[in-house]
Amino acid sequence: MTDRKMTGRRRKKVATENGCVFMHVKCNQGKGAAVRVGMLAAKGDFRIFTDADMPFEFDAVERFLHYLREKEFDIVIGDRRLPESRYFSRIKGARKVGSAMFTFFVGRLWLAVSSTRSAV
Repeated sequence: MTDRKMTGRRRKKVATENGCVFMHVKCNQGKGAAVRVGMLAAKGDFRIFTDADMPFEFDAVERFLHYLREKEFDIVIGDRRLPESRYFSRIKGARKVGSAMFTFFVGRLWLAVSSTRSAV
């Protein structure tokens, strides 16, 4: 588990309670640095990262693993904009609008990006 915002003893407690190892990332290095530190330190056959607010249900991890193990995919990427996703029905209107605007502007500045937050 990496974090760039949580402070004090709480971060180590959260990591320990969830069977994780906490990796500290220096302030102001951004989300990319947190993902990089976590991926480089991770062990095991598969590595999964997501935001702490879990933009998908936990059962999605089982589906990811199905494609990685049984179907032998090299990578699985989540997209909360798919029709069967329940993500947007659970968040408030202001967050929906803010997320859509952010994705729109990122997509105009770089390549066509459908989601800047979720990948496996």
